[in-house]
Amino acid sequence: MNKREIIGIFAIAGICTAIILFGLFFGKKTVKLVDASGEVFASIEKKGETIHYVCEEDEMAYVSMIWEEACQIVMEQEGYQREQAEEWLFRKQAECYTFYDREIQGKLVQAYEKHQMEMNGNFAASVNDIHGKVLACYSVGRDQADANYVLASTYAGSTMKPLSVYGPAMEAGILHWSSMLPDEPYTVVSDKEGNLIDWPQNTVPYTYEDYMVADALQKSLNTVAVQALKEYGVRNAVQFMAENYQIDVSEEEEIIAKEGEDEVLGNLALGYLRSGVTVKNMAGYYQVFANGGTYTPAHGIQRMEIKGTCYYQHSEEARQVFSPETAYICNRMLKRVVEEGGTAPSAAIPQVDICGKTGTSDDYADNWFIGCSPQYVCAVWHGSREGAYEPDHKGSVLVFHDFMEQMHQEGLEFEQPEGVVKVSICEKTGCLAGTQCESITYGYYSSEHQPVQCTEEETR
Repeated sequence: MNKREIIGIFAIAGICTAIILFGLFFGKKTVKLVDASGEVFASIEKKGETIHYVCEEDEMAYVSMIWEEACQIVMEQEGYQREQAEEWLFRKQAECYTFYDREIQGKLVQAYEKHQMEMNGNFAASVNDIHGKVLACYSVGRDQADANYVLASTYAGSTMKPLSVYGPAMEAGILHWSSMLPDEPYTVVSDKEGNLIDWPQNTVPYTYEDYMVADALQKSLNTVAVQALKEYGVRNAVQFMAENYQIDVSEEEEIIAKEGEDEVLGNLALGYLRSGVTVKNMAGYYQVFANGGTYTPAHGIQRMEIKGTCYYQHSEEARQVFSPETAYICNRMLKRVVEEGGTAPSAAIPQVDICGKTGTSDDYADNWFIGCSPQYVCAVWHGSREGAYEPDHKGSVLVFHDFMEQMHQEGLEFEQPEGVVKVSICEKTGCLAGTQCESITYGYYSSEHQPVQCTEEETR
């Protein structure tokens, strides 16, 4: 072999080595995503410095959510910063096994497409089982096409009331179904023009009458929610949300320390937390009303594998946020929201046990419906563009309804715990009904925490 041949062989070997190294360091790197049936449904690829989601368009939100979870897992496991975690996932060619259900995703997208003309802004929805597993999610960005609004922080509006006020106060034994609180302003504040106005405002005029908390939740009276928060205790609510849902209330704690409790009444009772909430997390929070009071943070990743070896397995234990009795009583209160007289009767489905809550924020920028069946939790949100002058949660309610209707859950009901009783009560007083009561309704109570007997003097 002559010198020229030897040089040629080394040159070819060098080129091959360069190609291999280029592929390793600059070529395509892939993270695979596996659905609940065990099939690869998407991948995340890195070409150079650019990350691409390789999936169907309607799966983008779910893939984006899984990528965020995967990065967070590696950051926590390895002590990495975000960029290091991303590079680690690609270098290891990780495989993420998820709870993604293509059939459920298709039904969610179909429900949105049927009602998309009724919602003129951004849209997001997330579907979980009743233990925090994210089965499907969908996002439509009209302001930012590539934004994932399932993960975007925003205001919860009145969907926060059962989580921050009514549920915790009932768990503490401070309120029950028929506790009576006034529908009247709590204080006076300045509006945007500097005029003094009563606060909080309802979507309907004040009645200046006492309301049962169950009726107030059904009609979403802001006045009663604020009064209920004062009864329970603002600091109690802050602590409850931080300890049980891991909600970031650090800014509310700072405001309380500097300016006093009244400065955060709207944050807690009316859903204006400074850190905001996400659609993904709100669907997770509402599981407590469907599964007997336990909470596991919403999650899409079941496990992660590296070259066939398990690197991560989701094992977070459920936290008992409410007793089964409190959870069921709240569930029955939320069921009245979807009945006649509630704010979302269009969410009801014949022969399916449905409960839920509407919510809006100032200028109707946020429009929510979050509902539960015995099998699923579905949170639906859309943002209105400027110029909305009335509650606009109708679209969210209809998307929820049409999605749940496709899930075929006829005959399934939430199970009533042994420690809950359904009793007759006086509509005027909220006490246990007597023979002298002219108008009688019903309520659900813990067997250990029922109202007192109504007296003839109280009904006069």
